[in-house]
Amino acid sequence: MRLGSRAVNVPVAIVLCLIAAYFTLQGVQRAAFDGQSAWFLSLIILGFSSIMGAVNYLATITKLRCPGMTMFRMPLSVWSLFITSVLVLLATPVLASVLTMNLLDHHRITSFFEPFNWVNSNKLVDNAGGGYALLHQHLFWF
Repeated sequence: MRLGSRAVNVPVAIVLCLIAAYFTLQGVQRAAFDGQSAWFLSLIILGFSSIMGAVNYLATITKLRCPGMTMFRMPLSVWSLFITSVLVLLATPVLASVLTMNLLDHHRITSFFEPFNWVNSNKLVDNAGGGYALLHQHLFWF
């Protein structure tokens, strides 16, 4: 942001950054109010960053090779990064979706993994029913 002089730009930028940081912190505190929610949210963010990194590696390897360098002339270390990026793109979205479903179940919004007639502290949970606990194990160990 340019407001004319450096003496004005710096304080205005600092104030705007503090306001943005405050509202971002409030949003994260509302979404992750306990430890388990914070754990789910942090792993979802980690998965998203891994996917973006894998896309970056794949795009770089396929589009920015030297002229004349074919895929089979690339060094072995570049091949290992390429294969690892492909595996990350195949496996991480499944884990991120399981974590998102767990987060929604934890906040009692959905019942993906909670079985029918689930009883919590001697009362029937409102959204219990239709979920499969074994589904979590299958998706997580994928």
